[in-house]
Amino acid sequence: MHRTRRTVTVAGVTLISPGSGAGTCDVQCVGLSDDAGNLLGVTINFIDTTSFWRLQRELEHANQELATAYEELQSTREELRSTNEELQSINDAMRGRGEKLE
Repeated sequence: MHRTRRTVTVAGVTLISPGSGAGTCDVQCVGLSDDAGNLLGVTINFIDTTSFWRLQRELEHANQELATAYEELQSTREELRSTNEELQSINDAMRGRGEKLE
């Protein structure tokens, strides 16, 4: 940061505090300069992203469940299609037998 004078951000830092447990934050370091561009100091910001990451994990889990449900639905659909074809074949055979009996 000293050479480039850019903001430096480190994402996904795990912080553990007594009583509060573990949390996730982004740490952002921003240089403070005077009008002449001389570095005077640095601010360090801790941005709590715990809720974001928790929601991200929940979303990923929900998407996995949705994908599994979709696969099961497709499988059931294929089974129903196959069963329908079998029933149609049986129905056609029964009609043929019925016509022969008449």
